[in-house]
Amino acid sequence: MVADDGYGVSYSLIGEDIITFHVSSKHSCPQTDSHKFGKQIKKALGDLLQLMTNNQKEATRSEQNHSPKPQSKKEL
Repeated sequence: MVADDGYGVSYSLIGEDIITFHVSSKHSCPQTDSHKFGKQIKKALGDLLQLMTNNQKEATRSEQNHSPKPQSKKEL
C-alpha cells in the first residue's frame, strides 16, 4: 500500500552482491516521482559503497604501516 503523498519501497537481496528495489508512488500526487526517488536510492548506495571502500583501503594501509617488518635471514 502506498500513501497518497508518499512512496512504497521494497527491496530484494539476490546473492551476495545484488540488491533490487521496487519503488512506487501515485500519479495523482504531483510531489512524488518514483524515478527520481529510485535515482536517489542508487546515489545513496553508491555513496555508501565509496565510503566503505575508502575506509577499507585506509584500514589496510594502516595495518601495513603498523605491522612488524619481517626479519631478513641475516637478522635471524
